[in-house]
Amino acid sequence: MKKQSFITGAFLLAAATGLGKIFSAIFKIPLDRLFLHAEGMAVFNGAYNVYMFFFAVATAGLPLAISQMVASSDTKEEENSVVSTALVFTVSTLTFIAVILFLFAEPIAIFIGLPDSAPAFRVISPALFFCGITASLRGYFQGKMNMTASALSQVSDSFGRLLAGFFGAYMLLGLPLATTCAGAASGVPFGAMLSAVILVIAAKKTDLHIGLSFSVNHIKRLISIALPITITASLHPIFNMTDTFTVVPILKAIAFPSAQNAFGCLSRAATLYALPVSIATAVAASVLPAVAEYTKKGSSENLNRDSSMAVRLALAVSIPCAAGFMAIPEGILCFLFDNSANYLTLVIIACSAVFLSVGEVIACILQGSGKVGCTVISAIVATVAKVGLNFTLMPLWGINGAAASTLLSYLVFLLMLLIFLRRYTQVRLSFISHVLKPFVCGVLCFATAYIVSGCFSTFISILAAAVIYIPAVFVTGFIKFSEINQIFSGHKIEYDSH
Repeated sequence: MKKQSFITGAFLLAAATGLGKIFSAIFKIPLDRLFLHAEGMAVFNGAYNVYMFFFAVATAGLPLAISQMVASSDTKEEENSVVSTALVFTVSTLTFIAVILFLFAEPIAIFIGLPDSAPAFRVISPALFFCGITASLRGYFQGKMNMTASALSQVSDSFGRLLAGFFGAYMLLGLPLATTCAGAASGVPFGAMLSAVILVIAAKKTDLHIGLSFSVNHIKRLISIALPITITASLHPIFNMTDTFTVVPILKAIAFPSAQNAFGCLSRAATLYALPVSIATAVAASVLPAVAEYTKKGSSENLNRDSSMAVRLALAVSIPCAAGFMAIPEGILCFLFDNSANYLTLVIIACSAVFLSVGEVIACILQGSGKVGCTVISAIVATVAKVGLNFTLMPLWGINGAAASTLLSYLVFLLMLLIFLRRYTQVRLSFISHVLKPFVCGVLCFATAYIVSGCFSTFISILAAAVIYIPAVFVTGFIKFSEINQIFSGHKIEYDSH
C-alpha cells in the first residue's frame, strides 16, 4: 500500500507537470494568433524566455533537493530549519535577480535586439519573488509525500498565467506593441502569485514552522543536489534563452530581413516541439521512481523493463508530432497561428521533439542510477554546441540556421547520454524496440498525413494519421496495452528483451 501510494503520487505530480506545460503552450498559441502575431511574440518571448530560464532553475532541481533533505531529516526542528533556510535562500536570490531585471530592463532589451520588450521585462520581474516561495514549499510537500499541493500549485500557475495574460493583452490591444506585450506578460506574475498563495495556505494547515534561520551546511547540500538536476532539466529553457540573446543580434549583423519577425517564427516552432516533450517526459516520469531502487538492489531485469517502457513511451508521444510537423508544416502553422511564414523552420526543428523527449528520459535513468555527472556533462556540451552552432550556421542559413543548431545540439545531447547509459548502467535498449518499430510507426504517420493533406484539411489529415498510427503502435508491439495499464495501476508487466 505504501509503494502504491508513492507510484500514485509520482504519477499525479508528473501529470500536473505535463498539464501545466500544456497550458503554457496553449497560452502562447492563441496569444500569437489573436493578439501579438510574429512581431509581438518576438517581443513577448524576449522577456518570457529569460523568466522561464530562472523559473526552470527554481522549480526543476530545488524542490527535489529540498524534498530529499526534508525526507531525511531526523527531527522536526531539522525539517523546519531545512525549509526555512531554503526559503530565505531562494526568495532572496530570486528577488535580487528580479530587481536587476526591473532596473536594467531597457539595457537588457537593447542588448538582445528587442528594445520593445523592456516593459514586459518589468512586468514579469516580480514573478521571480513568488517562484522562490513556490520552489521551497513544493519541496517541503514532496518531501512529506503530499503531491496534491505541489500538483495543484503547478496547474494553478499555468492556468492563472493563461487567463490573466489573455485579459491583459485584450485590454491593451490597439495600443503600441510594447504595451500590448506587457499586458500579455502580466499573466506571468499573476500565475506565480496564485501558485505561491495556494502553497502558503496548504502549509498553514501543517505543523511546519518557518523562521529566519539560515544554515550554511543546508545551503551547500541544497546546491550540491539541485545543481546537476537543474542543468539537465533546464536544457530547453537554456536553449530558448540562448536564442533570445543571440538570434536577433546575429540576424541584424548579417542584414537579414525582418529579424524580429523571424525570431517570432522560430519561437512558434519552439512552442510546438516543446509540447510533445512536455507530455512525453511527464508520462515517462511516472514509471521512473523505481529506477534508483532497482539500481540499489541490483535488479537488472526490472531496471531494463521500466527503463525500456519509459523510453518507448517518450518515443510514442514525440514521434507522431515530429512526423506531423515535417509532413504538413504549412497546414499546422496556418491551423494554429493563421500564418505559415518560415514553415521550413518547423520542418528542420521537428525531430528535436524526439531527441529531447528521449534525452530527458535517459537523463532521469542516469540520475536514478547515480550517474548525475554524466547528465551534467551532456547538457553542458550540448549548450556549448548550441551557442557555437548559432554563430556558425546562422550567417549561412539565417533563421533556419538557429533551428538547425537546436536540432544538432539535442542530437549531441542524446548521443552522449546513450554512450553513458551503455557504459555506466545495466540498461540495454533494443534496436528493434527502440529504433526500428518506432521508425516504422513514424513513417506510416508521416505518409498518411502527407498523402491525405493533398485532398483534405489539416484537421482531417491529423485525424487520419492518428487513426493509422495508434493501431500501428500496438500491432507492431512498440507499446503494449499491459504497459499502459501499469502506468495507472502500478502492476508489473512481463519483461520483453526485444
